[in-house]
Amino acid sequence: MGQQLLALKRVVSYLFLSLLFLGNTFANSTPSMCFIKEKGVHTPVVEYTRDEKSILFVGYTHYGTPTYMAKKLDSIRSWSSNFKSTSVLKELVTCNDETLGVAEGASFTIDELKEILDGVRSPSASRLSASLLAKSKKIKCEMDIDGLFKRPSYIVNRNKKLCSEEEESGYSCQWNQDYGVADNIIQQEGDLVVNDLDDYTKLALSMAYSDWKVEGFNTIDEAFDDPVVVETWGGIFKQVIVDDRDKRLSELAMSAVKSEEAVVLPWGSAHIEGVEQSLLGHGYNKKILDYISLDDDYNEDDENYYPTCPSLENLINEVTDLNNGDSNTNAEHLAHTGRVTIENKLADDQVSTQANPSSSAVILE
Repeated sequence: MGQQLLALKRVVSYLFLSLLFLGNTFANSTPSMCFIKEKGVHTPVVEYTRDEKSILFVGYTHYGTPTYMAKKLDSIRSWSSNFKSTSVLKELVTCNDETLGVAEGASFTIDELKEILDGVRSPSASRLSASLLAKSKKIKCEMDIDGLFKRPSYIVNRNKKLCSEEEESGYSCQWNQDYGVADNIIQQEGDLVVNDLDDYTKLALSMAYSDWKVEGFNTIDEAFDDPVVVETWGGIFKQVIVDDRDKRLSELAMSAVKSEEAVVLPWGSAHIEGVEQSLLGHGYNKKILDYISLDDDYNEDDENYYPTCPSLENLINEVTDLNNGDSNTNAEHLAHTGRVTIENKLADDQVSTQANPSSSAVILE
């Protein structure tokens, strides 16, 4: 993987962490990652119920210790055992045919990035301008490493490379996990289908996983020192990687639960806010069942970087106030120090961003 792509992933990571820590639009949102004193950083397992139907959101970091991944699978197995039939809606966009994406090493002007931002925000905008079309190419649709679903080649190649690197370092990767751990569990697609999307969204999705440049800047790091570039790409990223996929997952979950007793969403923790607010808005009640440790070395400094995990006993439904513990910690401070903390954690575990770009956007996407 080229140095520019590594730099891009780091910048994307910074943007994504800002979304994580600054994006708590709703006071009652379950934190995507939180801190338990003397136990470290955790990700949540949350149940949503309505009319005797249940949806379980299992918040993941996509790369972690084998113990962490095993605990997540155990939580799915244990919860699903209460139902005759459970659907697991898997993360990552799929495809059913050749699609469109960014050409390798394409260089975009700031105006072109703004055009992409306008395009992904406008459902009616489906045709790329001639300049953007010239910087795109056809993308193959291939079977992913899970052996279940086809995905665009830029995602399949990413998964093969990063999962292999993680395993060589003694870590585990979510993308090749099999959730069919019991006879009553059915694995299904739970994300966007690329071929159903407009061309602007297809292009933007591929950019989140590919190497590209910004005209007028020598490196991608230099480009992301420019506030206009940061704001524009941040808007694109949030729309196609977070908002659109959260909406799709919420709709699929509520549709699937009509025919199944229960649905499991084993997704990156960063998606919990958008999904949760949609479910609560449709009358679901919330109960946090567990927090699962990342199994990193305990670092008390993390207490300054992450919100305190709310008390399980008090979090029963959508009206519960989650703003307790360290919730008054300055959000801007969290956005800055949180990203440094995750990168430091990876470095401490000998999985630095230089060797492996699996920091927040990649970890929690």
